Amino acid sequence: MHKTPAAFLAVFLWRAVAATGADGLLPEPATLSSDKEMQALSERALDRLMRGEVEGFELLKRHSVEMGSQEALDRFFRAQADRVKKFMRKGGQPLACELIARPKVGDSFCRYVYLCKYENSFLRWVFTYYRPREDWLFFRLDFDDDVNALFEDARRAPPPRAETVTPKPANPAPE
Repeated sequence: MHKTPAAFLAVFLWRAVAATGADGLLPEPATLSSDKEMQALSERALDRLMRGEVEGFELLKRHSVEMGSQEALDRFFRAQADRVKKFMRKGGQPLACELIARPKVGDSFCRYVYLCKYENSFLRWVFTYYRPREDWLFFRLDFDDDVNALFEDARRAPPPRAETVTPKPANPAPE
């Protein structure tokens, strides 16, 4: 079994920035008001992330806690997208994803854990959200191929309603 090194984990922890301007810093993040919005954002991003498309990270960036410079984030996003593409060379094309767990810690943290199937392997994607006040912010993303962690996620959290996300074709055929 292919074991992914710890460096493969994509972890986003950025400093909040209040202003935007010539310094290249990003604006204050947009918040999410419900579980439904968090799940929708996770699935929209995942549809692109599972194919190694940097645009998936861009969707998350707008809702993120602690942001740094645009240039540093862009470099980081490209590096993570390249890691997914490298995985796909061995794992094959993405087939489908399913939400396997949605654990919460009090009223402050919520995770959406997805199992994404590829032709020859899988990736576990973990989206973590944080609620400092009334609304939610995207806090962190991890992805790996740790089968033991996948079973732990499923064991710890009651299973959500069965849902499957099927990737859209990267380049749809013209009609």
